[in-house]
Order: sequence, then C-alpha cells, then structure tokens
Amino acid sequence: MGIKELLLNKGWAGRTLSRSETVDRINPVIRSLTTLMHRYDAAQNALDGEAAASFEDARKLLRGDLGKLSETVLSAGGAAYTGVDLEPMEPAEGNASPVLEALVDRENEFRIVLDVERKAEHQIRTRAVLETVSRNSSDRLKLLRELAR
Repeated sequence: MGIKELLLNKGWAGRTLSRSETVDRINPVIRSLTTLMHRYDAAQNALDGEAAASFEDARKLLRGDLGKLSETVLSAGGAAYTGVDLEPMEPAEGNASPVLEALVDRENEFRIVLDVERKAEHQIRTRAVLETVSRNSSDRLKLLRELAR
C-alpha cells in the first residue's frame, strides 16, 4: 500500500490513466484471461471425476472476471476484446498431473500480466476490479495446487 492509499483511504489524488489508456491497457489483460479460460475449458474436458467438477466454480468466477474487465473497457468508451480470433483448444492429453501443472504455469503467466497492470495509476474502480481479478486468480492457483497433490 502506497502513501496515497494510506493518506486518502479510498480517495485518489494526482494523475490517473486516461480513458483511452485504460482501454489500451485492459484489453491485453482481457485477451490473456480469455486464453486462460480456453485452457481451463480444455483441461476440464481432459480431466474426469472430482478434478473436472471442481473447475466449475473457478470457471464461473473466471467468466465473471472477464465480464468485469470488459465492462471497465466499455465504460471507458472502448470496445472490449472478445476473443473471436482465438480457436478453441483441444483437450489436453495425459493424466491429471501434467494437465494441472500446465494450468499452474498459465495461471502464473497471467498473474505476471495482471501484476504489471495493478502497478499502473488506474482510476479507483479499475483498481478495484484488478484487485478482485487478482484475488480470484490466487484462489484458482490454490485450487490447482490442491488438486495436483
């Protein structure tokens, strides 16, 4: 937590990103999250039993996060990335362990993209959305690590 957050509590002072900058910066996060969602879909199709069923709540939150980020772009006056250029991924092959390890790697790659954006001077609402997306990503990583055991 920085000085601004401590002094101003939830208020903000100083320059924040413009609406067009917000669109330009959030759309790549949406693209990365959309790709991650495709990977979760492929993994759920490859897994069976408890592991596949446990993905359902994580996937619902992931879709919700995509909606929140898309709404952020739309409210900034831009067009949100839709993912129509992405091809559905084939179900991963192999037993559960490599599939889950690959998902952990992809989730960590997404977190790197997300952490870069969380450091930017976004408006308050955008910062709150990014924090929520980050928390949900942490929860998915925790789930993946538990399933990998």
